[in-house]
Formats: sequence, structure tokens, C-alpha cells
Amino acid sequence: MPSSKEDNRPATLWFWDDWFSSFDVQVSSFAAQGLWVNLLGIMAKAEIKGALRSAGKQIDSKMLAKRYGKSEKEVCALLKELEDNGVFSRLPDGTIINRRMFGESQRQGQISKIRAEAGKAGAEARWQTDSKDNDKKMTKMALSSSSSSSISSSSLRVKADNTGPLFEEFWSAYPREGKFHKKACLAKFTAIVKAGKLDDLKDGFAGYLDYLKAQRLDRNFDQQPMHVSTFLNKDRYETYKGFKYANKL
Repeated sequence: MPSSKEDNRPATLWFWDDWFSSFDVQVSSFAAQGLWVNLLGIMAKAEIKGALRSAGKQIDSKMLAKRYGKSEKEVCALLKELEDNGVFSRLPDGTIINRRMFGESQRQGQISKIRAEAGKAGAEARWQTDSKDNDKKMTKMALSSSSSSSISSSSLRVKADNTGPLFEEFWSAYPREGKFHKKACLAKFTAIVKAGKLDDLKDGFAGYLDYLKAQRLDRNFDQQPMHVSTFLNKDRYETYKGFKYANKL
């Protein structure tokens, strides 16, 4: 009886250096990492390598909860953590994918139809435009922080009524796919400024934009940005401080 998966190899190469150097995985909890390892195993054996699917359908949180004997609430929380950290991406229909495995299948020409459905070419063209705009806006923010007319590192306790323009710069520079609940995000932003953490936020934001650029250029995948509200949590923006994109020649 013929196999339903893409290949019949009994083993998969595991690159330990990639695992331990993967920023998105390593900032995730042990529980989330454990779930991700299991999902990698499923996707390695899937009909379409790299996609969390079985019998022609995507595997959802309910199916995963049943498979591993956990509550759906717990599984959903771990999936959200992994997605917020950029560990995995999704196809337009919501199917979870591992970018490396999925990309290998693409290069091998085994799933050209799904590639077309995912609209990858259109996403790349959009990012080329958006990334240039974001780079310009981030430069403007960086310059404004050192000018005499704006906030300096020695005077971070800004009055609440001065946070509006700063927030608008931040909101305008953030990738549009992650913009939701602007009013609630303004409240979080104001709290960050009042706490004297504006420089940390700027460093984290610059690092996050570089991280998204690395996903796009090095991994050849359009990473969905996390929601602004999620990014403004301290445990999110601080994890990207110091991240710099280095082009892999």
C-alpha cells in the first residue's frame, strides 16, 4: 500500500545549533517548547511536509488536546505563546506551518499549488514597500529621541499629554498587520513612558523590526507580526532588545 506522506524516510535531520540559537524558540516556555517539538514530529510526517495537517484537514487545538491528554484551553495558551514569539506561521486558511520544512517542500516543487494559494509573491511585494517605510520611520524616531525638542535619556518622565505624538510615531511605524485596539495600546504606551521605559521600548521595537526582516530575507517567509497590544507587554518588547539583523551572504 503506497504511503500518504511526501517521502518514506524513517528519520529526519535535527540541527541542534539551529534549535539552541533560535531566538523565537528559546524565549518560549519549556511547556511551549515541548509542544513545538511534538508538532515538528507531526509536520515531518505529514502528507504536506511542514504543514500541521492530517487526512487533508488542518489539525486544530481540539485535536491536539485530545491527542496529548490536555485541556483545549491549555493547548490554545501554548499555541498563542508560540505564535506571539514567531515560532511558527500560518497559511491563509489558518494551518500552522514550520517555515523551514514548508520552504524545503516549496523548493522541491512538491506543493506549488499551496504556494500559489498562500499568495507568497504578493506578500513579499507588500513587505518590500512596508519595510522601507518602517526603516524611515524608525530612523525618525531614533533621531527625535536625541534632539533637544524631544525626549532625552535623562528626562524620560514625560507628562501624559506629551505621549500622544510619540505614540502616533510608534503606531505609524508598526507593521499594519498587527494594528488592533489603538485606544488600549495608547494606555499601555503611556504607562511605559511614565515608568521611564521609553528607551527600552525603542530598542525592543528596532530589534523586532530587524527580527521580522530576518524572517523575510533569511528564511524567505512573510512572518505575521504580533499584535501591538501583545508587543507592548514588558516580557515581549524587552526580549528583542539588542537584536540586530545580519545579512547571511
